Amino acid sequence: MPIGTQYPTEWTTHHDPATGRTIRQLTNGPANNYPLYYFIPSITHQNDALVFHSERSGWVQLYKLDLTDGTITQLSDGHTRDSGWAIWCEPHLRGIYNHLSALNQAKREVYYFQDEEVRSTHLDTLENRLVCTIPGRISIGQTGFSPDGKQFAFIHADR
Repeated sequence: MPIGTQYPTEWTTHHDPATGRTIRQLTNGPANNYPLYYFIPSITHQNDALVFHSERSGWVQLYKLDLTDGTITQLSDGHTRDSGWAIWCEPHLRGIYNHLSALNQAKREVYYFQDEEVRSTHLDTLENRLVCTIPGRISIGQTGFSPDGKQFAFIHADR
């Protein structure tokens, strides 16, 4: 599916009688859905969107979940042959490189790796752009942005 494809709300709400709290499950599909890597922010500064990985299309892609209405919008259309480490050790998933994406909270963009490219998609306009190429290189570790969103760091190695 292309960038901008929308999916209906999947969230469900439950009441926990033991605590009296309301619990909201944000995704509820047959595919694996998971946030950006555990120490990488997945929620925007405005608390209006959650960026996450999903295998709902059969490929690892990025999605934005609108936290006001639950709408899910596809943010990437990667075609990397092997996305690397796969959730639940599922071999040879295609799409974008898994667990290497980062949310630039200051600029409302998500950066990700596809083959030898660093790409980004703006969360609101859905503008997708090539940030840079890393010929002969592959991203191998976690990524991150400076608080002001001006610097992006990632670990890479020879292919």
